[in-house]
Amino acid sequence: MSVLLARTSSRRPAARNRAAYEWMQRDLQFLSTFRERLVTEYDEQWVAVFKEAVVAHSHNLEKLMAQLRKKSISPNGVVVDYLSKEKRVLIL
Repeated sequence: MSVLLARTSSRRPAARNRAAYEWMQRDLQFLSTFRERLVTEYDEQWVAVFKEAVVAHSHNLEKLMAQLRKKSISPNGVVVDYLSKEKRVLIL
């Protein structure tokens, strides 16, 4: 389950939104491609992927967001996912 933290605004130039969208697509692909390796390294943790790299990780989502702020990375456009070796069933 990936969480996309992105906001769109009609005031932003279309090219900028397009570039952000394309990076997010690459980040989702990165997460999918390397999921097994990432789960081994970051089991039971939240990870933030930005520009095809894990830029923050934590067992606590609030701490993960604090790490992003400390690194001056806006959560807009960052792909956030909770990684776990354990299979989880979501009942919606």
